[in-house]
Amino acid sequence: MIYVIFGIPGVGKTSVVNEVIHNTGIKQVNMGDLLTQVGVEKGMIETRDELRKLPYRSQQKLRGGVIEKIQFLHEKEKNILIDTHATVKTPQGYMPGFDREMLEKLDPDVFIVLWAQPDAIMARRQEDDSRQRDEDSRKEIEEGLRLTRQMASIYSVLANATYVEVENIQNNLESAVKNIVDVIK
Repeated sequence: MIYVIFGIPGVGKTSVVNEVIHNTGIKQVNMGDLLTQVGVEKGMIETRDELRKLPYRSQQKLRGGVIEKIQFLHEKEKNILIDTHATVKTPQGYMPGFDREMLEKLDPDVFIVLWAQPDAIMARRQEDDSRQRDEDSRKEIEEGLRLTRQMASIYSVLANATYVEVENIQNNLESAVKNIVDVIK
């Protein structure tokens, strides 16, 4: 099965996914890492943070190589968890995290939206110095959460897949991990 987990930056997705992997042994595919790898190989970018600044059509070109890599891994593994974003905020507006070709070729089974309270997301972003992120207002974070839910719902319909939301409660990582592990098992 292919599970897809969405979450906006600062929701705690990396921490939750790492624990889910530890508890289930499921193989993870980090979409951002794969897109970066393909983008660097093609000479289109040098760092991951440059991805979201590429024009939409350029980002679409990167996805073809990513789809092949994910399909190859899925052939080897019974279950995989794709860690990604439902939308990507670009200078041109919001870009869908999945396009029609990705949905058709990957045929995901379950979409999981990891969400958190906006204040918790803002606090996590302020503490995280591992990446160069855009600073968003509370209103922009709320918009990102809303768009993530909407897009995941649309992807679910288009892929004929299930959809679940999991809250990552501040200082209660175990609850979110348990809820996702229950979906996977």
